Amino acid sequence: MAAISAGHGLCTSCLASDLVVLVALAPFPQPPQRGRGIRWELKKVAFSASLLASGDRLIGPFNTHTTIVYKYVATNIGNAYNPNTGFFTAPVRGVYHFEIHIGTFGHASYPTGATIVKNEQPVFSAYELQPSGYGSSGTGVTLLLEVGDVVFVRFGPNSRIYDNQNRHNTFSGHLIFTM
Repeated sequence: MAAISAGHGLCTSCLASDLVVLVALAPFPQPPQRGRGIRWELKKVAFSASLLASGDRLIGPFNTHTTIVYKYVATNIGNAYNPNTGFFTAPVRGVYHFEIHIGTFGHASYPTGATIVKNEQPVFSAYELQPSGYGSSGTGVTLLLEVGDVVFVRFGPNSRIYDNQNRHNTFSGHLIFTM
């Protein structure tokens, strides 16, 4: 502010012009004024889903990368997650956080492994090789997404996972802030 008002006295018109310059340079949007017809809305986006809607099942192994479709949706605020495809589609440009948790009963030949994928590009993976008993893993990532970017979870080849009514295998995400 000192650089902007340097050279000006304390005259009212100078202070008013300095204020106009400061408002124009303000890094944050000004709040809406009552009665001006301006309406601000914050986009709300959050989802959490697990593998099965009911029952128990061992899924895999598959010979190739396979998209995991999480059928049981606990939360889907903003309807950005599609339980028919397993895809999350960003409705607004912003920073989002995603997490996956995976698990299966151990087998020496079949690990459990999955990758968070953004627009067909692998981002972060979770992996567990448990020869016996139950093994689990998880990972999370924060991503800048553009409108229409797609995030989903993909099985690795030769992987398998198990789920039941306890919902061990989950995929969750939420918008942190818009950009």
